[in-house]
Amino acid sequence: MKKIYTLVVTLAAFITQAQTNFENISLSTYFDGSDLSGTDDGSGNYTSEYMEGDLSFSTTWNNSWSYWSGGWAFSNLIDSTLEVASQTYHSFSTGVYSGDNFAIGKSGSEIIVNGVANFSTIQVCNTSYAAHSMTNGDAFGKQFTGEDWFKLTIEGYNGSTSTGTVSVFLADSSNSTPTILDTWKEVDLSSLGAVTKLTFDLTSSDVGDWGMNTPDFFALDNVMFDITTNTKEISKTNLTLYPNPAGSVINIPVGIERLDVYSTKGDIVLSQLNPVNSVDISSLTTGVYLVKAINNTGISTTMLTIK
Repeated sequence: MKKIYTLVVTLAAFITQAQTNFENISLSTYFDGSDLSGTDDGSGNYTSEYMEGDLSFSTTWNNSWSYWSGGWAFSNLIDSTLEVASQTYHSFSTGVYSGDNFAIGKSGSEIIVNGVANFSTIQVCNTSYAAHSMTNGDAFGKQFTGEDWFKLTIEGYNGSTSTGTVSVFLADSSNSTPTILDTWKEVDLSSLGAVTKLTFDLTSSDVGDWGMNTPDFFALDNVMFDITTNTKEISKTNLTLYPNPAGSVINIPVGIERLDVYSTKGDIVLSQLNPVNSVDISSLTTGVYLVKAINNTGISTTMLTIK
């Protein structure tokens, strides 16, 4: 009886370790949706979606007023000098955390999970725009003094239920003088548990009649998480492999950019970039596997049995 129970649990879900660092998006400088590549909702709001692995990031550009109105932008620009104001798409650091690219979030930004994820850590820092405003003051925000602060709060959701919050200060006055974060800082999100969504909200001590005066932007990189995919959800996807059950070779659809095969423990046991027509699986032992295919339209998954 114990062996049967263990088998059911093993087949109920696959846990996959993953990282998102925004290196799959091609950038000359930054992307904010202003190229109108997104979908128009009929009122001038163009929304596009960037998916990396099992995480989805949306970007909304308001073409009526010509500004990035919601979600995420993506950039490779940095500036730690504070010589120029209003650099929305620059991270306030001496470099990116890893690779070339990072994301810029606005207050209210969300990360949507394809499945259920346990996030471990993320890297965050200020944007040059927010740092310049807090350091020098501008037409909207005050120059920070010893009692001011700027805080990012991340909230996890499993469906519509909150799993908790984690907060990090992008500027604080714990030493009686304002300390403005000028490097990438690791934030531990493990306390949020299993989530289907993360939300990001910014608050500040500098608030006026129309809300927060501090520029509501932050930079994000190196999102680390474990993704759980239920076999019930896998059965609904449209990835077709044949034969299945398979022996030493599987035939695959055209257009796959990357194909990963996972064991029931969540380890990648086989990975191929731009596979054509078929994949040799003769190195894999008999058993049940999760196959994940990535192309320019997103991610599809299915179960594979090797006999």
